[in-house]
Amino acid sequence: MLEQPGCAAFDSAGSIAHGCGVSQSTALRLTRLLGFRSYRDLRRLFQDEVKLHFGVRA
Repeated sequence: MLEQPGCAAFDSAGSIAHGCGVSQSTALRLTRLLGFRSYRDLRRLFQDEVKLHFGVRA
């Protein structure tokens, strides 16, 4: 996710998990361990960072 923030910003939890070779449940557990309530919240963080990087205003 850190190496490819664009993927984390727009891909589903299942897609990210598959790309990492883990189950979707594992990806969701990681999301919660990082302090997010949902994968959507984590993805929103990455979306905001991508927007900031490219100068997109929401």
